[in-house]
Amino acid sequence: MARFVSSDALAGTTAASVTYDNASSGLSATNAKTALDELETEKQPINSGKSVPQALGTVSSGTTTPEPSTGAVKTLTNGGIFTWAAPTEEGGYICIATNNASAGAITASGFDEAETAKFTTTNGDKFEVCVTNIGGQQSMTVRALQ
Repeated sequence: MARFVSSDALAGTTAASVTYDNASSGLSATNAKTALDELETEKQPINSGKSVPQALGTVSSGTTTPEPSTGAVKTLTNGGIFTWAAPTEEGGYICIATNNASAGAITASGFDEAETAKFTTTNGDKFEVCVTNIGGQQSMTVRALQ
């Protein structure tokens, strides 16, 4: 059953003043602020939904396998023919892929569903690539941004 608290009851409350029960979390923190800080140092930044993109650089051959744990927002430059492999970890990410003058065909590997037909090799074209691995179901959705 959901429990609602009046916003008046929270006035003046800070994350540091909220007691945190760490008995089952494995964290050493005893208040909400310290727990968030501890999580941030252990995995990826928690910053109110804002994320600094992880730059994957120029991918020009072979196979690239970006993982969700390295960030939920990524960028890469398509600099040649390569394979985009499904992540091994549970989770997901969005990547902006930008073609350079040497862009090549991108194929997908290991996905249950992969939509790669929208990729082009035109210099300057950009694509939003959404990758998920949830419950063992791996998918890639591509949206052209031009």
